[in-house]
Amino acid sequence: MAAPFTDGMEGRERLLSEFTVIVDSKYAQSTRQQLEEECLWDDTRRLQKLQGGKVAIPITESGKSVLCKTDSLIQMKLQDTEFDIKALPLPKAKKALVVTPYEKLLNVVRQHLQIAGITVNPTIQNDLPKHWEIHGDLVVFQDTKFTLPLWMDIGKAFWMAVAQALNVGRIAKKSRVTEDGFRTPSVQLILGNDGWVEHIDNGIRYSYDVTKCMFSMGNITEKLRLAKLDCQGETVVDLYAGIGYFTLPYLVHAGASMVHACEWNANAVEALKRNLVLNRVNHRCVVHAGDNRELCPRGVADRVNLGLIPSSEDGWPVACAALKPSTGGILHIHGNVTTEIKGGSTYMEKTVPENASKGLRSDSLNKQTESDGKSVLDNEGIECYKQCMSEDSTEHSNRVSFERQDRSKMGSTDKGDNDGQIRLLDSGQNVTSDQSSSRLGLMIGSDFIKAEWNQWASKVKSRIEKLLQETHKKEWTVEILHVEHVKPYAPHIDHLVVDLQCQPTVQ
Repeated sequence: MAAPFTDGMEGRERLLSEFTVIVDSKYAQSTRQQLEEECLWDDTRRLQKLQGGKVAIPITESGKSVLCKTDSLIQMKLQDTEFDIKALPLPKAKKALVVTPYEKLLNVVRQHLQIAGITVNPTIQNDLPKHWEIHGDLVVFQDTKFTLPLWMDIGKAFWMAVAQALNVGRIAKKSRVTEDGFRTPSVQLILGNDGWVEHIDNGIRYSYDVTKCMFSMGNITEKLRLAKLDCQGETVVDLYAGIGYFTLPYLVHAGASMVHACEWNANAVEALKRNLVLNRVNHRCVVHAGDNRELCPRGVADRVNLGLIPSSEDGWPVACAALKPSTGGILHIHGNVTTEIKGGSTYMEKTVPENASKGLRSDSLNKQTESDGKSVLDNEGIECYKQCMSEDSTEHSNRVSFERQDRSKMGSTDKGDNDGQIRLLDSGQNVTSDQSSSRLGLMIGSDFIKAEWNQWASKVKSRIEKLLQETHKKEWTVEILHVEHVKPYAPHIDHLVVDLQCQPTVQ
């Protein structure tokens, strides 16, 4: 229980902010935690050891009055702890010298609520965001914060003070993306006239209205990969262009001669056109606004991008028709792939037989379908894979090997230092036996590739082959060039891209 309050320095006024709770050192941490839970601990000042095994714990301005109330919650929590309340000048905490954005926000809240006669309690403090998004001069809070009715009554001056504290000019709140076919964000402006912002990614300027369009940060690895391609002289079709996620890397970095960008969301089309001008590539892009199944040009593409998840399957027939009928091209097909959990997922081992250096037949990788087009790569298929790895590669003119890609140690055999990619090399190349342990293997995550990923790639390959034959009325050859792991999408679900080389068979 609290002892009677003593000033400690008679005849002199003390600032409320200098008050402390004095407890035995063995109770210091538990008492501090209790004070913190009740928003009474002043973390801008340090705890200080005193003579006699005591510790002074700084409390907030409202701490003294609350602690002196015998029926207060903190009194009940500390009923078995002897403590005094004294005014002591404690040194500032190190963290007090650096004011975090959250602390700036909290200070603004305290100031404005104090004017309204409201004390910041745990309920109010828990309703404040500790994390948020910054887009230029616009801050976006989750709609799970600032939910109490008092925020609606506090007035515009409060939000202007919040914006000033966070060094922005506009404020918005967002909830989940709407399921309207356009993935329109649910964002409400609280302060400001519009939601247009600009984001620079790999030297490319993306402008969009956050209240109408999304910006996907998770696709950065794929955008960087495409930016490294050499597309000079190529015509590219981007079936789900959005605001230009992939259209712009093709134009700005990969050097595509022409991109046909198809997009049916009018808000995204507006942003896309802006971004083409911002990046000075509008003269090399034709925007097709509407349903790509109706508007996509046919027979023009050397390369088609299908950047839609969870599945881009509705666009596969369109993509096949877009390829040049005489020479074909490459399809980059996105999709989400689920790993089945049946006593543990099926994986393909990295370690391969010594004679695996002779190469893996591409037809063994791609030949995994039945008459219904379903993938049949299971444990039996994995054994087939291992058997193929040991066969004489001289019997096959078209081979594929797997190369582990590592950003810092190319060819290293150490575990855990890969970048999560499977690299399928079009090989007519032989890999010597001493390279087999380091350059061959199926590498995803920590040294393994999930069999479901290979199943998915093979299923996509088989379906595209049939669509090409139906569309162009002749035989086509489809080969898997590469499978890219873009990001984990959800537990046991991964965002992948398969690159397919599609060519008409020479009669």
